[in-house]
Amino acid sequence: MTETTRQPGWWYPYIFVAGFGIVILVNGTLAYFASSSFSGLVSSQAYEEGLAYNTALAMEREQVALGWTVTPQVALLAKNDEAALLEVAVDYRDQNGNGVTGMEVVGTLVRPIGTKDDQPLTLSPVADGRYVARLEIPHLGAWHLNVTGQGPAGRYQFSQRLVVGADVSQRHWDGWCKQQCLIVN
Repeated sequence: MTETTRQPGWWYPYIFVAGFGIVILVNGTLAYFASSSFSGLVSSQAYEEGLAYNTALAMEREQVALGWTVTPQVALLAKNDEAALLEVAVDYRDQNGNGVTGMEVVGTLVRPIGTKDDQPLTLSPVADGRYVARLEIPHLGAWHLNVTGQGPAGRYQFSQRLVVGADVSQRHWDGWCKQQCLIVN
């Protein structure tokens, strides 16, 4: 009987097949997670908002012309490992430093990674030009505070990034966030 021996390198084609199989498996896994997680869609009316961009710019010019100073303050009243109780206060001052009264102030606390945790706000007047709301948030971390005040004297809208319950001694907070975020501890 004759013995058959395999040629050296007979298994090389199987390496290529296994390599492509791994690539297909990884791509399929990434495609699944990409389609099942946060879509990145911030607005359901993005096209209409884009068409109204000139209106938004005109509203911003009107807001600057008011000469108001708006100061947001957020206090952490209580927290546990995941949730927190916050007090959101906004001070509206006119160009003379007087409080702006008679406004309806509403807002939203938005979680940047999705819309399911967004928290609506209705701020009540407590002093001359000061509006306050208390709310419980389900998670610590990054949030966006969007507030709109509408009254007889005008309309003022602003947005502020918040970081709630963060350990600011950690290195990753050293950059832009210390300058642009409101750290709430």
